[in-house]
Amino acid sequence: MTSADLLAAVPAHGYDPAGLLVLRAALAGRHTAAGLATGPEEIHVTHGAQHAIDLALATLCEAGDAVAVEDPTYPGVLDVIAARRLRPVPLAGDARGPTPAGLEAAARDHGARVAFLLPAGHNPTGRVLDPGRRQALARSLDKLELTVVEDNTLADLAYGEPRPSSLAALCRRAVVVTVETTSKVAWGGLRVGWLRAPAGVIERTVRIRTSGDLGCSVPAQLLALQLLDRYDELIAARRPALQGSAARFAALLTEALPGCTFDPPAGGLSLWVRLPGGADAAAFASRALRHGVSVAPGLFASPTGGHDRLRLCHDRPEEEIREGIARLAAAWSESPPARVPS
Repeated sequence: MTSADLLAAVPAHGYDPAGLLVLRAALAGRHTAAGLATGPEEIHVTHGAQHAIDLALATLCEAGDAVAVEDPTYPGVLDVIAARRLRPVPLAGDARGPTPAGLEAAARDHGARVAFLLPAGHNPTGRVLDPGRRQALARSLDKLELTVVEDNTLADLAYGEPRPSSLAALCRRAVVVTVETTSKVAWGGLRVGWLRAPAGVIERTVRIRTSGDLGCSVPAQLLALQLLDRYDELIAARRPALQGSAARFAALLTEALPGCTFDPPAGGLSLWVRLPGGADAAAFASRALRHGVSVAPGLFASPTGGHDRLRLCHDRPEEEIREGIARLAAAWSESPPARVPS
């Protein structure tokens, strides 16, 4: 496709708040090929995933509403929940992830009508729900008629193949609003993400968007369209690279911080690490910063605290990983870190 071909697809005035039709059609085609029949009217192109999450919750919720979230969860959704004056309700779960009983309790005890889930590539744990748990959650969502915002920004970067099934393909009655982005596969600076939802929900998100934003950059959308021609190649290269960096990171971290624990990630860019001895993660993060390395304490990702946890990203060149972990080791050995108050 030439530049002239791409530009021919752009409206003369340059504005299309839902996104360029040719890009929405291409994104819809990817969902359809993955087993979820989708038309361009069910796609809304956004400024990345964070913008998509904000639009979704602005459309589905009103101030004071409860939103069921995993604990931990993607830190950005907690920012949106706070900014929109919503209430985060932690979902009960087990080693396999959130449970149907947790969804039922959130709806029954807290009045949650919307859930935010990361089933196919969790940030920060790197967990990928197994098929049985994913199907059980879909049945529970249908039974409760809960609306779910499904964050699939890391779904293409699950280390196993094929890509896990979307909750939108498994639910029969529940409304599913799926969030995706080019940022994790391609480049964060492109700032092109999208929502996939029933057409009526998409129309509402577009109406809300146009109160302050008339659409994404046309050049960015055209570049995203070109990337889609090679997207599967990019995914095929990115998956093993991330799996390798996660393994190297885990081995180095275990040596640098003896006694730290974490579940080996099954996808994504991060690890959710418990510090040895119940150490205070916020205090340790401050000390690490003095050693020249920035890490995120767990309180940013956990609605209930995460006081002895760190969210650590392994999506870095190997030399940066080695240097960063060496600095963490130096910070740890400086003196015994404070424990979280009981």
